Amino acid sequence: MSLVHEFVLLLLFSKFMPLLLAAGDQGRCPPSFHCGYLGNITFPFTITGRHDCGFLSVRNCSDHDPHTPKSIQLQANGSWVPVVAIYPLFSSRTTRFATFQFRDKHFYDLLQNRSCEAFTNTYTLPLISHFAVFRLLHNATLFLCNKTLNVTNINMSKYTNCLGYDLYYNHFTTDDYASPSSFTACKKVLLPIKDVPDAKDPFTFVTGDVTVIVALTDQCSDCHYRKRGQCQLDSREQFCCANVNSSPVFVRIYCIKSMAEIDWKTLSCSNWEFGMAIVDLFCFLLFYHLVLILCAGYGYGHQGCPHSFTCGHLGSFHYPFTKAEQPDCGLIPIHDCDNSQSIQKKIQLEKNGKHFVLTGITQQDGISISDEDLHKRLQNNICDTLNNSYSLSSHSSLYSCYIKYNVTLFRCKHGLSMKPPAHYFNHSCPEYDYDIYYDSLSFLNNDEAHKLFSSCSVLTLAKKDKPDTTDILSFVSAQMVVQVLLSKDCDDCYNHRGGQCRLDRDQQFYCHEEPKNKSKTLKLVLGLVTGLCVILLAMVLIGCLIFRRKCTPSDPQHQSRNADTDSIGPSSNSDPENCRFYYGVPLFSYKELKEATYNFHHARQLGSGGFGTVYYGKLRDGREVAIKRLYEHNYRRVEQFMNEVHILTRLRHTNLVSLYGCTSHRSRELLLVYEHVPNGTVACHLHGDFARPRTLPWHIRMKIAIETASALCYLHASDIVHRDVKTKNILLTQSFSVKVADFGLSRLFPNDVTHVSTAPLGTPGYLDPEYHQCYQLTNKSDVFSFGVVLIELISSMAAVDMSRHRDEINLSNLAIKKIQQSAFSELVDPSLGFDSDSEVKRMMISVAELAFQCLQRDKDLRPSMDEVLKVLMRIESGRDEEHLLPPSLPSPDWEDNGLLKKMIVQPSPKAVTDTWHSESTASNASA
Repeated sequence: MSLVHEFVLLLLFSKFMPLLLAAGDQGRCPPSFHCGYLGNITFPFTITGRHDCGFLSVRNCSDHDPHTPKSIQLQANGSWVPVVAIYPLFSSRTTRFATFQFRDKHFYDLLQNRSCEAFTNTYTLPLISHFAVFRLLHNATLFLCNKTLNVTNINMSKYTNCLGYDLYYNHFTTDDYASPSSFTACKKVLLPIKDVPDAKDPFTFVTGDVTVIVALTDQCSDCHYRKRGQCQLDSREQFCCANVNSSPVFVRIYCIKSMAEIDWKTLSCSNWEFGMAIVDLFCFLLFYHLVLILCAGYGYGHQGCPHSFTCGHLGSFHYPFTKAEQPDCGLIPIHDCDNSQSIQKKIQLEKNGKHFVLTGITQQDGISISDEDLHKRLQNNICDTLNNSYSLSSHSSLYSCYIKYNVTLFRCKHGLSMKPPAHYFNHSCPEYDYDIYYDSLSFLNNDEAHKLFSSCSVLTLAKKDKPDTTDILSFVSAQMVVQVLLSKDCDDCYNHRGGQCRLDRDQQFYCHEEPKNKSKTLKLVLGLVTGLCVILLAMVLIGCLIFRRKCTPSDPQHQSRNADTDSIGPSSNSDPENCRFYYGVPLFSYKELKEATYNFHHARQLGSGGFGTVYYGKLRDGREVAIKRLYEHNYRRVEQFMNEVHILTRLRHTNLVSLYGCTSHRSRELLLVYEHVPNGTVACHLHGDFARPRTLPWHIRMKIAIETASALCYLHASDIVHRDVKTKNILLTQSFSVKVADFGLSRLFPNDVTHVSTAPLGTPGYLDPEYHQCYQLTNKSDVFSFGVVLIELISSMAAVDMSRHRDEINLSNLAIKKIQQSAFSELVDPSLGFDSDSEVKRMMISVAELAFQCLQRDKDLRPSMDEVLKVLMRIESGRDEEHLLPPSLPSPDWEDNGLLKKMIVQPSPKAVTDTWHSESTASNASA
């Protein structure tokens, strides 16, 4: 082959496979940088020392420890701040976006200290750049009004605990309900949020972990992605696109070198041959670009409509959804997709129907929406809201909508003598003359439930949690995941016949099909044939490059420049799944876990909780696992997912459940894979499906108490507070060994603080009253919850039981009362041998007295978990009488639920009336 033809082939190859020429070259700027727990970061982010590859530098990426904190420099020569997460780049029709989350330490500390100073000014991003525009992704508007003002707006939430002024804010981030006249004299501030502002306390949703959208300017986007240059400033601080490469630099330079190497005197090549080579080159380029044009024409699918479209930060949507500006391209319109000024997008589930706020997209044609009106009505008067049915049923014959995660409520006339099972909760609305019933455990199937409540009305509402409390607002939600299903005719029309679903004047279905276009078919065939030819030619050229080393340039600098220009682009984002480990645990693909659970079949469901559903699965390697699937509509699911992975990868203890792996934190389906613990939970054995006489004898219960205490001691020594200690989160092996699980609420804190201020989260009946009242979380919060677990072990009673007397609904209240009266026989489970075995009686009384210490309202009067573990081991060994640690002051009894009511001091048994002197060296450092 002549040098002329070598030159021609190389140039042809460079036009359609330039990346192959740069293969194996590191390039000046690689497609991405790996940065520990942040994963792979791409432009506009870069690592320190590589400012030519981006303008937002991240520090400590090269640290070999993947858990080393990373920092980001928000502007050139600016300060460094902790970076929490970096998300993949996405594009709208006109703009490229990147998103990241950083921690504003000063603002974060103000919120942690519950300082109202955090609300006094609009949050201003400390970001200035000539290459991008920055804005808050999640924010809310608050109005600061002097307490002397007469603000009468009743549609907004109000916070009154700030000195000198009150705060007003809406559930959503718009000002639709704010009357301008009401807030004329008030100060308006915009603040970053982590959750929907639907709470009475702004400290629970305003956040110092700020999520920022980075929208590249048109100049920088064009420079980087089209011209393959670098966004820089010239000497006059004006934008310039440096190192522009309109075509691959390596090819241009190499071609010149090849032409220079041709020895025209000795080369046996006629002018005709060289001329034909040039003609061949021209024809190929013309043909190649014609193919690109033809293929580009197929970017639009059904009758000129796009296959999919991008809607702001929400991602990509496809049929049956469409932009409101293109009503003929779908059935369900979404508004303001192209309006970059409006982050909030609205959707109509039927023509001329109600507008909902679109908050996200889920798998399998599902969307997450929020009903502003329903939320407002639930907050104002739940009984009035439940007096009317709520439905999303579509009136269209083309598709149907249903709420994916829902709860069924039965509205019954007050006069009916209903006798539902004990696991049914009741909410009374006497002013509307009806009661609401709902199943807290989902024991009954739909047919049985409807038969039981045949004389009642049925309500179906979206749920955000398991309906296991008497507070309906704790699980009913105006935020819902909606599935959209095409009718059989419409599905066949659109997906199989290539038509559009339509209704005629009589509202009868017909499939509008575009007339067959022979020219389009011909173009398609031509494009396919050409594509095959190009592929064959590419294979031949690759072979030439492999076996003819002289086709590769010898100048490494030129190689580097070519690799640089060809490797940077929109398609260079690395798939996070390519990194097979995250925080040191293996990454599983969604497909593998879907197979392991038989497509998450309901028969494989092990249980469900506040954040997700747990399924039994079997991996391809034969391991039996438990797979937690986080709820798609949970605002904090990514935070809870990353929190649990971060914590469990730090821990190794025989009584803590092991984490086998997870999906990527950037996946839409967030799945956690744990070891399978086959013997159920302690709650199931005490008062659930597995509850049988003598299945948990006393020595097994003591073992459970000691092993659980050992696990909690280990957590506290690791600066971790579990925050949701309960018998449902204590799993049992076949040998009745303990595995403490569910770390979604756990908190990891620095060890130089005594507490942290955070919104109370946990399970009713186990929640620390001081934490609930003062919002100060310490490891003593776990001690209180463990005290409730101890009482459950000696009594076999549930932590919350609505069938008990009002003052004894909470087991902690009941236990305090009985122990103060020394009425142990009225508290303990008689089947354990309290009356027949003196040794069992001694241990049960000692455990009850220890639990009494743990249930003290004042956290300083509670023992540490280290001290609890020591006492339990002494009780088991029979040395508790000799070495009993001095317990605490008298415990108060509480009215109603025992959390926030007026305290009434009553005498305690002698064994529990001294002040507790801590033997542990552990401080109250928050975990």
